[in-house]
Order: sequence, then structure tokens, then C-alpha cells
Amino acid sequence: MKEGRKYVDISGIRGNLVPLGVSSAGRDLIFAAEVPVNRRTGKRECSLLLYEKGETEPVAEFPMDPVPGQGDVCAAKVSGFTGANYEYNYKIEDKIVTDPYAQLIRGNELYGQVCRTIRGAICADGFDWGEDRNPAISYSELVLYKQHVRGFTTHPSSGGRKKGTFEGVAEKLPYLKELGINAVLLMPCTEYLETKTKKEELGHSAEFLTGYKELPDAELAEERFRRQQGEEQGTKVNYWGYGTDGWYFAPKASYAYNSADPVNELKRMIKQFHENGIEVWMEFWFASSVSGSLILDCLRYWAMQYHVDGFRLFGENVPYTLIALDPYLKAVKLLADGWDSKAYGGDGILGVKRLGVYAGEFSYHAKCFLRGEGGHTAEAAANAKRNPENCGIVNYITDHNGFTLNDLYSYEEKHNEANGENNRDGEDFNGSFNCGEEGPTRKKAVMKLRLRMVKNALLSLLTAQGTPMLYAGDEWLNSQAGNNNAYCQDNETGWVDWSRTKAKREIYEYTRKLIALRREHPILHSEKELTGMDRRKTGRPDISFHSTRAWVPDYANYSHALAILYNEEAIESGKNALYVIYNMHWETLKFDLPRPKEGYAWYLLVDPGVGADGKEEEHRMEEQCRVGGRTMLVLEERKVTDEEMFKQF
Repeated sequence: MKEGRKYVDISGIRGNLVPLGVSSAGRDLIFAAEVPVNRRTGKRECSLLLYEKGETEPVAEFPMDPVPGQGDVCAAKVSGFTGANYEYNYKIEDKIVTDPYAQLIRGNELYGQVCRTIRGAICADGFDWGEDRNPAISYSELVLYKQHVRGFTTHPSSGGRKKGTFEGVAEKLPYLKELGINAVLLMPCTEYLETKTKKEELGHSAEFLTGYKELPDAELAEERFRRQQGEEQGTKVNYWGYGTDGWYFAPKASYAYNSADPVNELKRMIKQFHENGIEVWMEFWFASSVSGSLILDCLRYWAMQYHVDGFRLFGENVPYTLIALDPYLKAVKLLADGWDSKAYGGDGILGVKRLGVYAGEFSYHAKCFLRGEGGHTAEAAANAKRNPENCGIVNYITDHNGFTLNDLYSYEEKHNEANGENNRDGEDFNGSFNCGEEGPTRKKAVMKLRLRMVKNALLSLLTAQGTPMLYAGDEWLNSQAGNNNAYCQDNETGWVDWSRTKAKREIYEYTRKLIALRREHPILHSEKELTGMDRRKTGRPDISFHSTRAWVPDYANYSHALAILYNEEAIESGKNALYVIYNMHWETLKFDLPRPKEGYAWYLLVDPGVGADGKEEEHRMEEQCRVGGRTMLVLEERKVTDEEMFKQF
């Protein structure tokens, strides 16, 4: 061992080991890990292995001793090792273990390669955040955009220079701002093993995230061949990133343009987004083997070290209430499938909308109602109004798990044959409707109906209360060829195809127009839930529900008609009312219109049957409005102009 490198006694480090992992103490480095007692031997056998960067054999091995009064925590303190030049693992009994708290992982820099030796690396904290501030946008103002970091820009058509990386996402900032997005939700982008062989799986430890030994060249070649052939028994790519083999504190190196420095690259991306007024959220799925303390440490780390604005959490044994009440996370938005009522609203502990519900029920009922199923009208109305005082609601039609918006109205059944599981994987019920023919078609009537159905879905999402979430590429009809479970499709099936932006410009402009419409009308993104009462004594409640008959809702199983009157004047003076009409029947229906105010009339504002640049707003409605089958409209109550008044005489 070189002079100056030594092991330092740990007796003086008690109390400095939260969180676990690597920390610095002056010129010394402290390594701390959880090491349970071996039930067979009654001992803890653990040591620290230090490697010079790029070397295969450790240059030093130091004992990791139990820290007095610290339970199962063992630690080692070393001096004389420059962090940037070294990598490390732990040796626990006879297993080589990669630190689950490692802030940087080496050995998995090339995406899709069979992993070699995985090690932790020591991360220097020298990033200059400058005047960075979290945008702190309220749930009512947010428009979320969910994306896969790699899949968002890897497709050759993306036009970026740094495809499939954090830098590549940052290159799309102008596009996101133009669309009207002010928050992105990133699918898992922490380090994980996207490929592994059956041999490696058999050697995996359920207790520890274990390093992997190098495969012989012959086995490696055979493994790559099986992957290319797509055989079920071979390696599959975990493209989405949900799984048990991961390091929750380390950004994924292969998602960085400079894979040697994913930490600073991701921080630069987040800083750029903040400078443009866009929040960055991260999605975490935690396996049952992950402890609650690690989960808390992980979320605190990303909030404090990376300035992340929000988290979407799901998985097994997640301590949701502890997370909600954690003082270090009080400025961060937290999104889950549901929350204990005692953590929000029930006893007013939080008082502000930090917590949010990932509203899968909105997606389910919306898809059923939009395709014309009976018995969903009441749920569609309730979900359009849902907006609790102390909890955000994130609504979506499509998500990574299921059809894209284009495929939702192009396929009746899933087509996951390419996944190598004989089409057994993925949801069997998708709420989809192929509009008369399965898959791609040139039939104009089918294509016209599909476009209208997509527009209906976007309109229902962006006029509902709560926070809307778009899935990347839906705004220009990105397709996965009917695959509703593209978890292993690291290819043009799973990637976002940017070449469709020109061909499908109409739907993009329609989406952008709806986002702008939502932003311009406060009643469509109210901070508080609308009450159904006339709060400002305008003569009409702030929200009311109707059927083909004004002021008479119909929630019977046979009903496919719904209209929602948003009386914007009830929450802000000088604003016009909106009337959102849903005709999910397959035939044309006549809708009675609520009587407008004196000197006002109803005008067509949004019509999915008209191109994005059409002038539908010039059409004035009288007492009734004919609405074609499977069509949604938005009317606006506006003051009649002097010219129109003159024409009446």
C-alpha cells in the first residue's frame, strides 16, 4: 500500500453515519453499511474493498467494524484515498456487495450490455446551483408530462445531438415550453441493471444488491445472440427500469451523454428546467426488500442534493405516512395511488396541497365513457369535478402501462407478441376502441373517427378539474403498434417517434390549444373544489351537470350524454361561462342550451371535427346544439357584438 493510505480507528465517528454510504470527514472517508448478524455464526463479517479506477483487483481491504450504539451499522474510516480515483464494494461474508447507498455506480455505463463488475464510486459534491429555486407551482397550475429519459430522444427522428440522455431531454426544453408543459415526470432514471443472464439471476442475493462477475467471452457471445433473437429464455431488456436490481441514490450512467459524470449532467438538466419555470419530478418503484429507512433517505437525498420538485411513489411496503410527515420533504410534492385520510384532509395536518393522488380511476372511467359504455356517466361527472382541498388529483388517460393514445383508438386487443411471452403479458382490458378496423388502415371514415376519439380524450382530460398528465408522444399520436406492455422494447416500438410531429401536426396544435385554453380560464384549474353553489350571486352555480336537457342530469345506465356548465363568473368577475358537451352516443343528439345572460349568446369554441386552425369560434348557437355521435364540444358564453345585434333586425 502506498504511503499515507491507512485505516483509521472508528471509535470517534459515532453519530456521524446518517445516512449510510460514503461521507467525508476532512481528508478521511467514512464508509457505513447495514450488516445484520449471521444467524448461523452469530457474527458480523464485513470488509471494505477499494479499487483504483479501472483496475480489476482491490488495492486495499479494510475491516468494517460494528459502530458502538448503532445497531446493525458497521463502518470503516480510511485516510489518504482521493475519492475520484477510487471505486469500492463491500465483502460481506463471502459475497461481494455493491453499496445500496452508492451515489454513483461504475460498470454499467453502456446501455444494454451484459453487466460486468459493478462498483460504487465516490461522488464529489462540487456542483454550482447558483440562484436555483424550485418553481413551486401549485397543483392547480400544473400540466404534467410523463416521459422515459432514454426513449424520449433516442429515436433517429428526434433531431437532437445527445440522443437518449439527460442532455437530450434538456435539448427539448423549447418544445415543452411551446406545448405548454410546466412539469415533467421522469420514469425511473436511477441506476439499475437493464440486462442480466439467468446465471446471474441465480446468484442474486435477496438481502443485498450484489456485484456481478464477468462472463467468459463464449457465454457473453451466446447471451448477445439470444437477446438478438428475442428468445424467451434469453436476456430481456428492462427498458422501463422497474425492478429489484437498482441503486436508488445514483443517476443512471448510461442516461448521461458523458457517462463518466451522470451526477452533474442530471443536475444541469434540472437547473435548466428550473430556469425555464418547469418542475422536475421523479418516479420511484420500491420492492418489498427495500427498507423504509432507505426509502426516506433516498427521497431526502434527491430533494436536497438534486432539487427535485416531486416524487411519484409506488411499490411494496412504502411508509407513506412517514414520508408525508417527514420535515425534510415538506416542500416537495408527493404523488401516490392513495393516501391515508389522516395524512391529508382528515385532520388538516398538512393544510396545503403537497400530496397528490395518481388517479387511475379517472383513466378507467374516462376510457369506458368515451367509447360509449353505459354506466359511467356519473363517474365521468364526478371525476371532472374532483379536486379535494388538501390533496392534488393527477388525472391521465394513458400511462406507460397500457396503450398510447393513438393505439387506444386503433386497436381492440393488445399485440405484445414481440415481447416473447406469447401475448400473455399486459392488461387484457384496455378500454380501447379500434373504430372499425384493427391496426393501421387507409379507410378515411375510420381515420376520421380515430382522430375525433383522440381529441375527445384530450378534451375530457384538459377540461377536468385536478392536474392533467400527458404521456410523451400522445400529442402527435405516437404508436407502439398495439403493444400495451412495452417494458422490454428498447427499440422503435418503445421510443418516441418524432417523425410523426409533422404528419400529425393537427393533433399537436389541438393539444397546445387546449392547454392554452385551460390556462386562460381559471375555472378549469381552480385551486379549490367547485361547490355547485352560486358563491358570487350570479344566478348560476359555479359548476352544474346536464344531459340533453339543460339542468337535468341523466346518470342512468343507458345514458351516454353529459354536459358541464362552468360558470366562471362565480369565481372571478368578468369571465365568460363555458359549456362542455359530451355526446358519447354513436348517433347525433340535440342538446338544449342553458339560457345565456341578457345580451350574451353561446359560441362554438372547440370542435374536434374542425382542424386545429379552423375558425369554430365564429359559430353562434341558439337554443339547441346538434352534436354528432362520439363528439365533444366546448361552447363559450360571450357578449353579442353590435354587428350581430344589427343583423337580427
